[in-house]
Amino acid sequence: MKVPNNIKIDTETQTYGRRFAHGQCSGCIDQHQFSEKLATLGLEVEERNYSINVSEFECLTFEFEWDTDDRVSIEGTAATDAVLRANASRLHDVLIRGGIRHWIEITDDVQNRLEYLHHQWPGVD
Repeated sequence: MKVPNNIKIDTETQTYGRRFAHGQCSGCIDQHQFSEKLATLGLEVEERNYSINVSEFECLTFEFEWDTDDRVSIEGTAATDAVLRANASRLHDVLIRGGIRHWIEITDDVQNRLEYLHHQWPGVD
């Protein structure tokens, strides 16, 4: 990838041009029950230690903290805007269908907000 001369990038992380997703689900149950709920919504899931991967959304993962029962983090990254937006949009639709409160924010490599999806998120209009 050719980077313009006036842009400096960290060669160790190579984030130039990447897109990132961050979000949360609220009112969640434990990891195993959440995994089962996603499966009943038609998703193929893989449970790992403190995370759930969904095969349809290769660039998005649900992350569970050991000390919180109520919220689950959504994390992801992709090389292109189109891939991440398509995955986030499809996940957003599935979570709405399941009645799961959530928000997902997509940002660029310098944290400019590109898209914000949410469903019944507390404190959001």
